[in-house]
Amino acid sequence: MKLLILVAVGVLFSIPALSQSFSANADSIKKVLETSPRDTNRVKMLLALGHILVFKSGEANTDLDSAVLLSQQAYALSHSLGYLRGKGLSFMICAQAYREKGNRPQARRFTQRAVDLLVRYGSKEDQADACIELANYYENSGQDLNEQIHLYDRAIPLLQQTTNKLKLANALHDRGDLYQIRSDYPQSLQDLQGALGLYRSIGYADLQGIYKLIGSVYERKSKYAEALKYDSLALRLAEQRKDSYQQSLILSQISGTHGKQGKLQQAFNEQQSALSIQKIHGYKEIYDSYLSLSSLSCSQGYFNIALFYNLEALKRAIDNGDIEKQIYAYYVLGYVYFQANLVEKSIEAFKKSLAISRQKNQPIDARMATLLTRALLKKGKASEGLQFLRTMAQHNAGLGVPATTNDKRMMAEGFGTCYAALKQDQRAERYFKESIALGKQSDYDDCLIAYLGASRFFVSRGQYTKARPYINQLLAAPPGIVPPNALKDVHLLSYKADSATGNYLIAIAHYQQYKIMNDSLFNIAKSRQFDELQVQYETSQKEQRIQRLMQKELRQRSELDRTKMTRNGIISGAGMLALLLGLSYNRYWLKSRSNRLLEMKQTEINQKNHSLQTLLEEKEWLLKEIHHRVKNNLQIISSLLHSQGIFLKDEAAQSAIRESQNRVHAMALIHQKLYQSERLTAIPMAGYVTEIVDYLIQSFDREDTVRKQISLAPIDLDVTLAVPLGLIINEAVTNSLKHAFPSNQTGIIGIALKRLDSQTYQLTIKDNGIGLPADIHPNRSQTLGMSLIQGLSKQLSGLLQIYQNDGVQISLTFKEEKITRSELMYN
Repeated sequence: MKLLILVAVGVLFSIPALSQSFSANADSIKKVLETSPRDTNRVKMLLALGHILVFKSGEANTDLDSAVLLSQQAYALSHSLGYLRGKGLSFMICAQAYREKGNRPQARRFTQRAVDLLVRYGSKEDQADACIELANYYENSGQDLNEQIHLYDRAIPLLQQTTNKLKLANALHDRGDLYQIRSDYPQSLQDLQGALGLYRSIGYADLQGIYKLIGSVYERKSKYAEALKYDSLALRLAEQRKDSYQQSLILSQISGTHGKQGKLQQAFNEQQSALSIQKIHGYKEIYDSYLSLSSLSCSQGYFNIALFYNLEALKRAIDNGDIEKQIYAYYVLGYVYFQANLVEKSIEAFKKSLAISRQKNQPIDARMATLLTRALLKKGKASEGLQFLRTMAQHNAGLGVPATTNDKRMMAEGFGTCYAALKQDQRAERYFKESIALGKQSDYDDCLIAYLGASRFFVSRGQYTKARPYINQLLAAPPGIVPPNALKDVHLLSYKADSATGNYLIAIAHYQQYKIMNDSLFNIAKSRQFDELQVQYETSQKEQRIQRLMQKELRQRSELDRTKMTRNGIISGAGMLALLLGLSYNRYWLKSRSNRLLEMKQTEINQKNHSLQTLLEEKEWLLKEIHHRVKNNLQIISSLLHSQGIFLKDEAAQSAIRESQNRVHAMALIHQKLYQSERLTAIPMAGYVTEIVDYLIQSFDREDTVRKQISLAPIDLDVTLAVPLGLIINEAVTNSLKHAFPSNQTGIIGIALKRLDSQTYQLTIKDNGIGLPADIHPNRSQTLGMSLIQGLSKQLSGLLQIYQNDGVQISLTFKEEKITRSELMYN
């Protein structure tokens, strides 16, 4: 009997997650209750049984109804005994049961009554539990958020006076989460670090959640190194505990951090890994992954890929009937179209998001509102944009939705942009300054966005002195804070400001940086622009052909008139010049027939030339499309290899996968260069080789220890030579990165390509590493890498020489003789 009472008390004062371990005692407690006297111990057993029913795994409504009934019995008995603490705990169990049933108003009323009683008659832990339970009924925004923090401020000192370290750690964890929602990051980190220390002191193992939250706070503080440190700890622990759900969430968070650092391709690959896990397990976060991949693709200029992922997210949101997700998916779709400069389509998508928000009485997202306004401004509809912003503010205010500081900043920037377009510069400047002031109260990222809006306005008005401090702040931001598609605009603004103030050298440098970033971000956009130019060109050609035909008709009419005059003259002198007339007529007839034959021949030649020109243009277009698709397919293969590598544990297998990825990347670069170039058979080797080496150094994470020295003559080689050369460079550099500099030694990898004569070239690859082991002879090595180098050298009919002199040096001398396609594919 006493043992069961102790068990019941233990259940009552344990946290909900532990109550499942006492489920087996529920039947025993029921039996004891049948004969137990009506005292405080019976109250405790009634409450313990109710606690089990509320927090057991997979509770049904009948369990929750039973819990409410037990709490009522406990309250009645406590009242008869004058046991005020028991009455307070009865209210707590009843409130928790109603909360689990979804009746939050009723649950909140009972919780408040529990607080009122337990503050006076309960233990320290009882009072803390009641405060924390009451915090569950406030929203995570506005004054509600402050009230939640206030309740935890009351609970935590009470828990510090108890011995329950786990409950104290959970409370600190929850308050730290609330502080980060309120953007009070120092206080959030203080609470989270305190919780982490308590968890470790009691040997609590499930730390992946708090590691992830700490990483999120550091990311919001723009301290990306610290964020990635804790994210890595969280991911490693989630993998050890086989927590696939947390793995997918942590990978998404790491992707977000790398995205803010400007490492867009790495972020894309990590988000794809998260998506793969979510697809396998059917997690609901798959929708968010699709939209993240869409945004990352858009930031890199891959608008077709961004559109694909966005439409996948939109389809899922529509199929699931999720209105909020539909609203956001249409907003991202509009953003993709806006970045691709498809303004009409972006307005259409934004208005769909807006229509659903209004139809379902949902608040309108400030980000969507400001982007829609910018799209309307691009179409010259400044008044419509201004009216929309006013209507949107009234709509949200009518719903009682409090605007966040960042919402206010975006709205101020939107009004400033509209007034600038309406030439009301004083109002515009006032709103831009308000946006900056609000940005300084928000995250650092938001403040930089405000600087960019103000910089655009002041530069457009020629007020370069006012623009310069904001431009400098943007340029001084740590790498990756300003997104690449915004940073390119910053360089363009700086170019304009420096040009206007006479700083021409600095201006040229900024313009060059703008061009580099714009070209790297919008290759796909260029392809689409090329299509548009092609259509314009064909239209122009048709107009020119019509003009030529009209000129030809005029010439024919003129010739016909002259012929009539000649014929009339001949007829008038027919009597006197009969013989001459006959001869003239005969010559005229011969000439006319000859002209008709020539015209027929010319028409046939023109038709054939036109057909050949059309075929040539179609062939060039098809070749570019083939190279583009081959490049895309090779990238897909690379992504598949990366995804496979994530799940491999064997280091040798992972290394083989990574080397295969690098080989595929080397071939993919060829096809990317071809479809971006006007020449379809020749590759500029300088850019190609540099990109391969940079990619490999980054792939092996050796940017800080290995330096490249590249000396490349301006040589364009046929694709049949460039492919094997690229693979040889890939294998040689990979070998140096893996073996030449052990234990993270620093070193140099040099690559040179020079022309020896008009048809002969020499490729040299060397490093200053430790060299080859004494027992390995390069000409007799049977490794895959060396076999590839030797085989590809024979394919080029080149002379391969490998030396050891302060490292390893590979020299290949070859002639510019095209390799047949069959040799390239099968040798």
